[in-house]
Amino acid sequence: MAANPMIVPAEERYPGLRETLFRFVDQTAAMRAKHAELRQQPFPFLSLAAPWIVQEGLDPVQQDWFARRKIELEGLGFDGVAVSQSLTAILAADKHLRECCPSPLHLAHFLDSSFVTRTAELKSKNTEQRILDLVFEEFVSVTYHQGRFKRMALSHLFNFEMDGNSLR
Repeated sequence: MAANPMIVPAEERYPGLRETLFRFVDQTAAMRAKHAELRQQPFPFLSLAAPWIVQEGLDPVQQDWFARRKIELEGLGFDGVAVSQSLTAILAADKHLRECCPSPLHLAHFLDSSFVTRTAELKSKNTEQRILDLVFEEFVSVTYHQGRFKRMALSHLFNFEMDGNSLR
């Protein structure tokens, strides 16, 4: 039986994705329990990881703020260096996610919005592991079973006059 061409093959995915994502979930849930501000954030994992993964375009005030934020989060037990290294490893090994997410910042946002925050909330409510496993399977399905990532550009030209029916 031929493989489904819509499914990104397992050999093109990051092999430790499940363990890494659940580690992100555990860290996010623990930090949300310690830090009330994170319970109000729509993307707490992204907020936690940002000081380690935002590297370009920062003015001196922003650089200072991120440096202080790193110290604060490390004091609460967040290992931003390990998170940054994990995000980089995922991008290096997962062709599909690398095509979809051009940087660790984009990847952190995708993982947070698609899996980490939702699962951290469920975990904080002592949800059974089998339910968390189903959430992960749903994430895998949405991420890898919809076909390859394609970049498209659409535009609309206003007041454009053309002879004939071809842009050539």
